[in-house]
Amino acid sequence: MARHEVIQVLDLAGSRVIGPMAPLSSQGLLPSLQVLIANIEYLLHFLEPPTAFPRLKSVVVVFEARYAFGNVTCNYNAFEPVLRFIAKRSGEMSLTLRLQSGMGFQTWLHGSSLEALGEVSNVVELFAYFCRPFDEGWADMQDFAPVSKLFPSLRKMKFA
Repeated sequence: MARHEVIQVLDLAGSRVIGPMAPLSSQGLLPSLQVLIANIEYLLHFLEPPTAFPRLKSVVVVFEARYAFGNVTCNYNAFEPVLRFIAKRSGEMSLTLRLQSGMGFQTWLHGSSLEALGEVSNVVELFAYFCRPFDEGWADMQDFAPVSKLFPSLRKMKFA
């Protein structure tokens, strides 16, 4: 990766980490990287230390689906360390969530573990895309309260 100085987008969405992986150093690796698309396991290694990839402006989290009793679910709690790493980065960020299902998403948003996380104030754009219909629905604007609390600097938000 040290030889590829012009790569701006790295998409690891279809890849799985094989074996142990140590945090990456930013020295000489993809100095022009602006967009990183990966599952949580990869992101945990790419986003630490916070100074890695100083031009990084957009992170796309690809949630892996888990199938249980005919339902597709995601482990949203595994995403919280990624949010902590993003919060430590300097500069404004765009965050996109690619989810197989919206099942349990609202429950996670309203969960107590997010309160302990604090604010991720450098995220100014939030997009969430659900491959399956988001059937929990949004009863009213109160449902968005945890989003605005977690991301207080949002200027743009889209759920589709």
